[in-house]
Amino acid sequence: MFCTTASSWTRGLLQRLSVKNTAAKLLLILLSGGLRAKRFLRAKQGAKQPVYDIVDAGPRHRFCTPFAVAHNCLGLGYGCGSKKFVTVAKAMARLDITLDEAKTAVDEYRASNPLVTNRWRQHQFWLRVSANHGDETHEVELGNGRVVRYFNPHVLPDGDPTRPEIAANVVKGDARQLRRFYGGKLTENETQANARNILGGGIEGLEKAGVPVSFHVHDEVVCVVDESQAKEAVPEIERILTTSATWAHTCPLAVETVVVPRYCK
Repeated sequence: MFCTTASSWTRGLLQRLSVKNTAAKLLLILLSGGLRAKRFLRAKQGAKQPVYDIVDAGPRHRFCTPFAVAHNCLGLGYGCGSKKFVTVAKAMARLDITLDEAKTAVDEYRASNPLVTNRWRQHQFWLRVSANHGDETHEVELGNGRVVRYFNPHVLPDGDPTRPEIAANVVKGDARQLRRFYGGKLTENETQANARNILGGGIEGLEKAGVPVSFHVHDEVVCVVDESQAKEAVPEIERILTTSATWAHTCPLAVETVVVPRYCK
């Protein structure tokens, strides 16, 4: 038996946003991919070192800053500010940067990605409307019609009145699931939810085509096929996983496939 694994990522998506029953077609840049972080590379026995594969870097790509490569895992795509970026860069990429360097990176990223920052503002505006109107739920409709709900959105009373913070429950009726939300966070949730829907559609397509999916890990799908059929299965797996659903027909998809005798990372 051979394991066939395929990882997919999204680069752009024209989808319909419906918030509080307001629909509009907007271009959403999904920041999945570009710089793909591999978990760990074993350098020597007992030692682990995080490494990164740069597949989309250069002066014409949105992941570059003057001193580093940035992507959604470092938070710039979801509203990370300068102070937080210093901490995140250190924790996730082991980069020691100054506050001035962080500000430069944040400012340049936002200036070069107006569609992303506009998305933050749209989410922030409608979330504030929900909180101010005392709505029971704040709803974000995804491209395939699935709805993400935030319960009891409200303005926190002890926050800065010039920059009011909004909180909501992510589980209905569970006070322990109260979270602070803002436009960038809702954009992150929307992006990840859409990516999940795309991957889920691919998994359904594989099952319908008779290619059994044993399991999936994040954006990776693992199929087990007979060794004699492994090479023939690869083109069909890639075709299915790169065929977008009708609701995401403008979203280009790509996969990397590897055939191995056992599962590995």
